[in-house]
Amino acid sequence: MSTKRIHLVLTTEQAGAVVAALDLYARMGIGQVREIANLVRAGSIPFATKPASFDDEMRRLDEIDAMTRQIAKSLGFGPNASLGIGNQRVPIAAHRAYEIEKVLDKALADDRDPDPSFRDVRYDGLSVRYTDDPAPVARAERAEESGVAPCSTALPPSALDAIGAYGSAKADHANDVAMPHAWQNLIEAIKTWARQMNAQARASSEDASAGAVASETLLRAASMLQNCAAMIRAGGLASENPDVWDCVEDQADHAECLALADALVAGAR
Repeated sequence: MSTKRIHLVLTTEQAGAVVAALDLYARMGIGQVREIANLVRAGSIPFATKPASFDDEMRRLDEIDAMTRQIAKSLGFGPNASLGIGNQRVPIAAHRAYEIEKVLDKALADDRDPDPSFRDVRYDGLSVRYTDDPAPVARAERAEESGVAPCSTALPPSALDAIGAYGSAKADHANDVAMPHAWQNLIEAIKTWARQMNAQARASSEDASAGAVASETLLRAASMLQNCAAMIRAGGLASENPDVWDCVEDQADHAECLALADALVAGAR
């Protein structure tokens, strides 16, 4: 058993997304594959192409529902059946996901309403253990209590527009010469974001914490650049040969993203 611990700082919205992801993973681990159909119906899994009509959407949903029923049947589950979370056949990773979910969901519930008129199961927390791991710990706190200055972590709209423009052009097989090279715009936007967040953090922090905030800003920007590099690689490699780049400029942007990310991580140490 590792003695290392990972500390993760999230907003309540991010924590809610993590809870939803952990819940889905745990459900897959006990065989509730029909949850996929529910996610599609709820809009959490989008259609790649918009249904032509209401009838077309219903037909697709029925097809997905039938496929998930068949998957469940092939796994040996009857209608609406699954394993219990405590079943010995449930993978350890699903048990871990369940335990983390229960702890994090309770922290969110207590923060949202510490004294509810009715305490639902979210307030139970981790009442039953299924692993021998040290119990996860989660608590809600204001940003200033954590020693991190509150600041926006969102990229500017121009950066998001750059991603969308580049992806649309790739999907439409646009000529690279005729379209602006949007990845350069995105890289510049991330650089600008890092500089602005650094300045904002230093202006709003005490001297003792300014260095830590600046380091966190650099690491966040490095993470964005690494994600950017992954997206460039996914869109820039030739489909028929995954080792060949379709566009030399893409390859150069990919290399610049990774080099900048490495430099930022080194600067944060």
